[in-house]
Amino acid sequence: MSKKKKTVPPLSNKKIKKKPRIVENPWKDHPTWLFNCFDCDLEFPDKSKKHDQAFIELARHLKDYELRTWNDILSNHDRDHFIGINHLEPFARKRLADLGMDDLDHQEILRLRFGGKLRLWGFKEDDIFRILWWDPHHEVVPSPKKHT
Repeated sequence: MSKKKKTVPPLSNKKIKKKPRIVENPWKDHPTWLFNCFDCDLEFPDKSKKHDQAFIELARHLKDYELRTWNDILSNHDRDHFIGINHLEPFARKRLADLGMDDLDHQEILRLRFGGKLRLWGFKEDDIFRILWWDPHHEVVPSPKKHT
C-alpha cells in the first residue's frame, strides 16, 4: 500500500503585491519598538513579587516615545543625543569591540535619557532604534555633574 502525499491548498488564489518600504525622511518617523500593549500595573497573586521599578519606568518612557517623532525626540539635545564612541567609558568601548561594533559604521551611539541616571543606548538606523544597552546607573558615559 502506498500512501498519498497530502497537499496543502494555497491560502488564497490572489497574488499579493508587495510594496517596498521607502523611508523618505526617517526623522519624521516614529521610532520602531512596540511597548504600546505593555502592562506596567500587572499585580501578581504573590504580593511579595514585584516588577523591577527601573524596568517599569523604562517601559513607560518607551511607550510615551512611541507617540513622538525622531525630530521631536532629538530636539532636546540635553536629553537625547548622539555621542561619539570615543567618549564612552573604556569598559563600554571594549564591549563594543567584543561585539564587533567599533567599526566605521558605528562612530556614534544614541543615548536616550529617561530622567535621573536612567539611560538607553543604541544605534539609530532609519526609523529603527537598535537597543544595545540599558544603563540604569549612568555608567556608560558618566556625567561630571552631580545627581545626573
